[in-house]
Amino acid sequence: MPSTNVKGGSDGQIAKDALGKPGQAALNVSIILSQLGFATAYLIFNAQVMYDLMDGAALFGTKDRRLVQTYLILLQLPFITPMVWIRKVKVLSYLAILADVCIVFGLCVVYTYDAATMVHCDRPATAGVSAFNKRDFALFLGTAIYTFEGQGLIIPIYDSMEEQSKFPSLFVTTLMQIGLMFISFVSAAAAA
Repeated sequence: MPSTNVKGGSDGQIAKDALGKPGQAALNVSIILSQLGFATAYLIFNAQVMYDLMDGAALFGTKDRRLVQTYLILLQLPFITPMVWIRKVKVLSYLAILADVCIVFGLCVVYTYDAATMVHCDRPATAGVSAFNKRDFALFLGTAIYTFEGQGLIIPIYDSMEEQSKFPSLFVTTLMQIGLMFISFVSAAAAA
């Protein structure tokens, strides 16, 4: 990390210094493709959740789930498009706090549901759990890749810190806490 103070802190600049212009171009293309994939996945996920929360078939007058989800994706665009024009992330800080509150609430609901299921369940916790699930392995890979979504923010966060010497310990502590949260979340869901 200290090398970012020497020649600039952007990922593109570091790739250019390390690999030249082709490396910078390759990095920029990979960032664009990964963000395009994440954004597309979010749009699809939001459409699926909206469809499940409301009777999407009745709302649009068709029983074709894919068609309804396509409409729901298109309905999101007028709300999302202006947000991508915002250049200063600080403007979105209140929405980020709201999103964090919603995430914590959702985690509490899932942990509560898992605990209630474990208390009222008649079967052993390991019933139906296999060591390797071939059918959903691709879903596992996609979920694992999502854990790296925020890696592009590491250098900007480091550059914006007042006391950059504290970054390594803060980074390791945060990763350990997130890892423990993932492990506890999956363990509770598997036990339920």
